[in-house]
Amino acid sequence: MSFKHKLAAGLAALGLLASLTGCTLGKSFDYAAKVGEVEISSGLYLYYQYASYLDAAEQSQKNPKEVKTVLKEQIGEQSATDYIRDQTKARCISYAAMENLFDKEGLEVTEEDEAQIEANVNQNWDSQKKALEKNGIGKDTYRTLVRSALKSSKLFDHYYGADGLTPVGDDELKAYFESQYLHISFLALPKLNSESNAISSDGIATINDLSEQMLAKLKGGATMKEVADEFMPQVLEVGGHSFAEGTDFVQQDFINKDTENYSTYPMNMINQIKADGVGDYNRYEAAQYTFVYQRQSALANEADFTSARTSLLVEMKEGEFSEKSKAAEEGLEIVYNDAAVKEFSPKKIKYVAS
Repeated sequence: MSFKHKLAAGLAALGLLASLTGCTLGKSFDYAAKVGEVEISSGLYLYYQYASYLDAAEQSQKNPKEVKTVLKEQIGEQSATDYIRDQTKARCISYAAMENLFDKEGLEVTEEDEAQIEANVNQNWDSQKKALEKNGIGKDTYRTLVRSALKSSKLFDHYYGADGLTPVGDDELKAYFESQYLHISFLALPKLNSESNAISSDGIATINDLSEQMLAKLKGGATMKEVADEFMPQVLEVGGHSFAEGTDFVQQDFINKDTENYSTYPMNMINQIKADGVGDYNRYEAAQYTFVYQRQSALANEADFTSARTSLLVEMKEGEFSEKSKAAEEGLEIVYNDAAVKEFSPKKIKYVAS
């Protein structure tokens, strides 16, 4: 099952900095801005500015290596420079709001948390040190970013965890899992040969005929494994594929019903699965595979729910959590250290791909 823990994005975003050489800083400043009582360090400001620059490059569909080109672009009704400035400001305010909310809820970063933060920093710092320091971002700033991500995670758990203010029970999460996800158990019959070239039209006809036989067997009461053991060796022989003795060909997947651009399966196949009833068997001929599958309940195996529980909780409540965070931003104003902001001009950004 492929789920993303959305709150880990703050940590994952740090990886962006591995490809940054950044500005050559001629001066140092105690801080770059203040949002209420929250101070935005120079390193933090530079990090947020670079993240905003990457957004600008993506929005303008320009190569981020071409800094001058990106900065000349229009993004909506704004110049790229104004867009970067506004996005940097928004990120600074968001950081301050999270700090304020964490304190307001009476939460603390424990010694155990600090140990976790330090372990993360020590594990990743050396691989990013050169790029970060060249951009004016030191180890303390890196540590601040990791700590901010941890605070966000703790705040989320404070609201929605098992001992939170508004905990989400298993029954509610299971209902969400069942209503939001398509669960399939399937066999994938390859239409490419062992050298990743298309097999002949006769070969494809053979594979599709075998898939029809497999479907008939399943509808007749055979298990997916029984069908796989009987037919998959014949299917793989068509394309010259080898396989180990005892290979389990049966796969399973969970597909979010709201997915609009799923890379693994064609949308027509996803729509077909939606139309199938739970327990139904069917087949679908895609470009590189013919799939023989059974739609199952997302709750068919308790272990699947257990492993997905945390990610499901985040997915279910991330919108509500985002609204709380946005509400905490209301009324916050940023006051810049003008000399620092002038020194940290986006024009000085230098991008180097990793």
